[in-house]
Amino acid sequence: MTRYLITGSDGFVGSGMKHFLSQQEPDAEIIAIGREHNLFDPAICKSVLASCRKLDYIFHFADVNGNAEWSRRHAADQYFSNMKITLNFLENVVHYQRQARFIGFSSLWAYPEKATNFREADYWMGGLSESIQQYGMSKKMLGSGLAACRLQHELKGTMLVLGSIYGPGDHSDHLVPSLISKMKSNSHELLVWGDGSQVRDFIFLDDQLQGIYRNKDYEGELLNIAGAQPASVYEVVTILQELMDYRGKIIYTGAGNSITDDRRLDMSVATRYSGWPGSFRLKSLREGLKITIEIGT
Repeated sequence: MTRYLITGSDGFVGSGMKHFLSQQEPDAEIIAIGREHNLFDPAICKSVLASCRKLDYIFHFADVNGNAEWSRRHAADQYFSNMKITLNFLENVVHYQRQARFIGFSSLWAYPEKATNFREADYWMGGLSESIQQYGMSKKMLGSGLAACRLQHELKGTMLVLGSIYGPGDHSDHLVPSLISKMKSNSHELLVWGDGSQVRDFIFLDDQLQGIYRNKDYEGELLNIAGAQPASVYEVVTILQELMDYRGKIIYTGAGNSITDDRRLDMSVATRYSGWPGSFRLKSLREGLKITIEIGT
């Protein structure tokens, strides 16, 4: 019987992973911890990891995040919080669960600001976008810590870089749930940040969870596992307009607010390793948005 630990299990992706694993492996033991376990506190990290019997996999989703504007206004708090979680948790994994495979998660915002079509080899090749660099750097430090633990303590694991995930149950202020909420609350006018040209690598939650599961045993340090379905903000807005029959005025607030125009992940390494994503049937953006609207955010 496989034994899993999921941190951040009350978050959007972490809670989805708990449900996904229970479906994929009904006999697995899944230990899920959420906000009730304050991982800023090293004593709690020790208590959680020391009290578990030997784990096979650790999915470490726990972090402090928000949209670009929130991250700019809370830059120091976000950085300190995520670094505390990283240091406390990794140190106690090494002490108490060294046999487990550790899967950490990174973001397209950890890639250099001026790069496009992000390849794993480019991950450390430049500065990050200024307004969200603290979040991106905390992801890099998690990966660096994992690499150090691999080198000294032979800890197994990898960092998986996720796409821009959306789907039912997302109550955050990220793009898709924010647009849906605004369309529902204001039938006359929709303000959209930027000029609509920004490109993100969108992926439906269930598809991203499958990507995580299929690539959890990757032996390298970093692997992109988005859905290879990049789309502009304008395309997302247009599809939502049609699906929701939204007839209000769409106002783009201007190109001057755009952080980086094109942020998509190169999937060549994942394709060679597991066939991801081309060998799998993923939902199109329209299909995924339709389900998200019907079930609710």
